[in-house]
Amino acid sequence: KNGADHYISNNAISWESLKSDKNAVLKPGSVYRQGNLFYVCAADGDVNINDAENISDIHTGALISIGESTIMYTIEYLHSLRDNSPETVAIGKMKYSEGEYYICKELPPDPKQQKLIGVYYYEEIWHKIDKKYFYIM
Repeated sequence: KNGADHYISNNAISWESLKSDKNAVLKPGSVYRQGNLFYVCAADGDVNINDAENISDIHTGALISIGESTIMYTIEYLHSLRDNSPETVAIGKMKYSEGEYYICKELPPDPKQQKLIGVYYYEEIWHKIDKKYFYIM
């Protein structure tokens, strides 16, 4: 949202490499790739992949998809908004703050509390992503 492009690096873990390891788990904050699709593990702890055939078979809520259309909020963008801004955050949107990456993993129950101005600093809805998976151009 501030004009910079954030890219996923080649460090994303491939689903194929995980499937070959029967003891593999998905780690919170890690980025996974299957084909051209990317996912962030936003679970509270390690997620056992069991015998899942595809990464999309992992239980709902553990993985959040990210892609070219994913919006990345920045502090500069937040400061450009007015307090009466109707813009709201959604699950899967991201923020880049003080050199760290986060993904929105859940929303406050009241739609009035989902305004970007109010939730940007509300830590409970954001899951930190290991920044080694990203770079900026």
